[in-house]
Amino acid sequence: MLSPGLRWGSVLVPGITSAAVTTYLLTTRNWRQWGIEEMAPMTSSPTSFADLANITLTADCIAQGNPVEPCDPYGRPFQPYAVLPARVLAFFDIGLDQTGILGVLLAYTTVAMVIGLALLIARSWQHGAVGLLLTQVAIALAAISPAVVLGMERGQVEQLTAAFVVVALLTLSSRGHSRWLGVLASLLATMTKYLSVGMFLSFANRTTFTQRRWAPLIAAALSAAFLVISLPSVLKAAETSGSGNPQTSMSAFGLTATIATPLSGSPLYYGPPEYVAAIWPSLRIIGLVFFIALVVALFFAVRGLELPRTNTPAWTLTIGSGGVLLLPYLIGSSHDYRLIFLIPLIAGAGLWVGSTQDGRARIIATFIVTASTLSAVTSASMLPTPQGWRWPTWMVVAGDLGLLLALALTLAAALIALVGSGARTIHPRQ
Repeated sequence: MLSPGLRWGSVLVPGITSAAVTTYLLTTRNWRQWGIEEMAPMTSSPTSFADLANITLTADCIAQGNPVEPCDPYGRPFQPYAVLPARVLAFFDIGLDQTGILGVLLAYTTVAMVIGLALLIARSWQHGAVGLLLTQVAIALAAISPAVVLGMERGQVEQLTAAFVVVALLTLSSRGHSRWLGVLASLLATMTKYLSVGMFLSFANRTTFTQRRWAPLIAAALSAAFLVISLPSVLKAAETSGSGNPQTSMSAFGLTATIATPLSGSPLYYGPPEYVAAIWPSLRIIGLVFFIALVVALFFAVRGLELPRTNTPAWTLTIGSGGVLLLPYLIGSSHDYRLIFLIPLIAGAGLWVGSTQDGRARIIATFIVTASTLSAVTSASMLPTPQGWRWPTWMVVAGDLGLLLALALTLAAALIALVGSGARTIHPRQ
């Protein structure tokens, strides 16, 4: 039995770590210490918050009645993601001059999310102190990983999206009024980042329908309707994001990039060598075939495991966060800041570790925690630190393999729940 002091004290590990590192980086702007290639500020803020500046300048353009397409201070291709949040900011008369304070608020949104997940883990843990502390350490490492720091420096709205997704995943399965908060949160997540619809993978199972869980079904329908209405913007976003361009894992993640990175030699660059780029379509096909085969193999290997019940945070956080990452992972390459979703994925797998009595299930869940943490800490290896240190290519590849296996396991578990193939579920202790 855990003492209350140790149980709740464990929250301090990720809480203080995340808050302290966020404060340190925002005040010192020592992004290079994390290997991040920062962008030059285009506002009065000492930090660039470059992606946020695109949104705030677009808000100014909307307020002034100007076209939104050229409204990026860095002259990058038009990104439809910016328009909807820019309209909200314009309504409140918020624009480019407020970029700095908004960037800070976004960064501390992640801190708040981390603390909330740490509290949930501490409250729900049913095993020994060592496992609880190690899980909280994993959350802490993911919270200060280069991918999360990259999103912080860029002022990425993905930080807000992740918080919306976590709220949705924690509330949509409830029987109380909070489920309607989940409906709203899921729609807001989809509105800010289209590929957030992957969260609904956690509700694609038999019990959602047999137990008539209307909230996730309504939420999925609303998000689908929004995507249909926004289809031109969705297609434009796919075109301008560069997701189909050949990239390595230096600052991006994706199934094809996972294959291309070890073929690209060392040191890594943002794009692979020409001989690798020339066979990119073939690598994509090989990757998809391998991933499908891996998921099928894992499906049969783990179908007898004790899975979390599908209405618990252990399930929704693991499968829902994995679903958000699966879509961009399979269709192309995504910027590493999207790996912020590894934080709730680790939290969900940690809750699985802390609740199951099945030894094999604990091994699989522990592996997901470990592999996801490795992927997070080896992400966004853009530049050497001021001391000249940088992850070697083989460690970046190891992190890529960790992400590959973690996502394949989450998809295999989701398929097991969908078809009901021999899975046992965790029941709460009496």
